[in-house]
Amino acid sequence: MLQATPLDLVTQGKTDRVLRLLVQIEHGVHP
Repeated sequence: MLQATPLDLVTQGKTDRVLRLLVQIEHGVHP
């Protein structure tokens, strides 16, 4: 899809947060 819908943006944002959290856990970094 070339056109991003608000839902796509929200999903992308949540996915990005989850990926960042997983990376932090893997590296043992706790905020």
